[in-house]
Amino acid sequence: MKFKAPFSGVKAGEIYPTEFTPGDDCPEELVDAAIALDVLDLGEKVEKDLDQLSSETAAAKDAANAAAEAEKTAKANADADAKAKAAAEAKKKAAAAADVDEEKSD
Repeated sequence: MKFKAPFSGVKAGEIYPTEFTPGDDCPEELVDAAIALDVLDLGEKVEKDLDQLSSETAAAKDAANAAAEAEKTAKANADADAKAKAAAEAKKKAAAAADVDEEKSD
């Protein structure tokens, strides 16, 4: 990022401030201070941050969609299991009723 206004700051490892003029590159360690003083051209940084946020948002949406699909599948499997148990129980009752009818006829 480049300065859009004059700025004075101490670079990492130095003890005296450096005078920066508009158009100079801002050292990474001074970015937060320069942003706070509104002396940086943020167009480049904002665009980069927006691209990253856009990618993260797309990934989050994909993850949410996958989770929703997994939830639907789990519910469908649970419903199928419940139906299978009910069918097995009905079959047992039918077999038991058939045994009782057979004993009565003997």
